[in-house]
Amino acid sequence: MITIILESKTVDRIAKVSQLNNEVYLLQNKSDYKILSELSTVDYDAFAREDMKQLIIELEMLKEDLYDEKDLHHINEIIELTDKCISIPDSYLIFTPF
Repeated sequence: MITIILESKTVDRIAKVSQLNNEVYLLQNKSDYKILSELSTVDYDAFAREDMKQLIIELEMLKEDLYDEKDLHHINEIIELTDKCISIPDSYLIFTPF
């Protein structure tokens, strides 16, 4: 399971989302997924506000291949976090398997 945490330099944990077995679709190894292909199963990955537009594009692409309502809802939750990350100065998203 990958947990996605929105943090900023001033607030440790603004929000977080996770879903059991989400690594099945979040971990991508296709070249179309510049950010999701970087995710690790043994370490955390942090992405800055500047990465959010690309991340949204990749999450929208993922939605095209998902059919389960829970998975689609989870992707939408992550997109909401990316939107918040864009709007909060000095914020970032952390993807962690821990």
